[in-house]
Amino acid sequence: QVDGEAPAPLVSHTATLWHERYLVVIGGGRHCVQHAQGADAAGQWRMSSEVHLLDLEEMRWSKLEARGDVFPPRRGHCAVLLPASGNILVFGGTDGESPDGIESTRADVCELDLDACNSHVAGAHAVWRARQGCEGEVPPPRRGHCGWASLDGTQLLVVGGFCTSQRWSSVYDTSLYSFAPTARTWCRLETCGEAPLLVLAAAALLADRSVVAIVGGAAVTPFSDGLSLLDQRTLTWSHPHALPHQRVARRYSAAATLVGSTLILFGGTELNRSSAASSDVFALDLSAHFEELHQLAARAAANAATEPAPASPSPSPSPSASGS
Repeated sequence: QVDGEAPAPLVSHTATLWHERYLVVIGGGRHCVQHAQGADAAGQWRMSSEVHLLDLEEMRWSKLEARGDVFPPRRGHCAVLLPASGNILVFGGTDGESPDGIESTRADVCELDLDACNSHVAGAHAVWRARQGCEGEVPPPRRGHCGWASLDGTQLLVVGGFCTSQRWSSVYDTSLYSFAPTARTWCRLETCGEAPLLVLAAAALLADRSVVAIVGGAAVTPFSDGLSLLDQRTLTWSHPHALPHQRVARRYSAAATLVGSTLILFGGTELNRSSAASSDVFALDLSAHFEELHQLAARAAANAATEPAPASPSPSPSPSASGS
């Protein structure tokens, strides 16, 4: 039994674990199928900017009143806890359609500071901070992307999603971007291997943040019914083949997590099928794949350590040392 003030039914929201005890639910939307008190037109989306907290020990919901900068309503964003700061970074998403009918996607970064929030104190407040004036190679606006923390836990990494174009969400971006919140700087990272098209895919991160496992997605590619791994130590993509008894039907909008070396995948909607959501649960043993990546990373680190340092250029003779 769960007590407290639960959030309204939502889709395309985020759920982030905080302090190993609280599930932080941010944003999301719901599709209006009929008029609601004359405010919402049928067939339109209604977005949320709310933050809800589920105490996993007491099994109690609470709604957080966040202060600070305005956090615009959205769905299809990513929300990532950065261990170095303890704050949650939110990037992108969609806030609906513009007047010309093109979906309005976002490329903003908002930081949620929960340190001042005590769930046991009535009326506790979190604080939003808009990361404005970002520099570097800012990624295009998007929704349905994947995000996670960098290997050292200080930066937000983003890949994939539906990106804004002149027509409704028709551009895919395979680039991997990193955002440093202290410097407010974006950077596009160079990766090795073939980068997959990742749209509405499910991503999970190993506990030591060394490897990201991503499965499924709405983009029809050779990898969308399989598995993609990104080794964060070498920034190398790989696409191992699952064993026949572990293959997952091609799907998107699922959720995934890693428990040790086992990837747990739940739900989603299968491609080329009806739009009905699935309640299937899959458990994929990735221990052999992770062990191979660990060995490759160790070998690469050993090779880098034994490579000779580049020779320093010889100093040019000073004018006083030259012949007179």
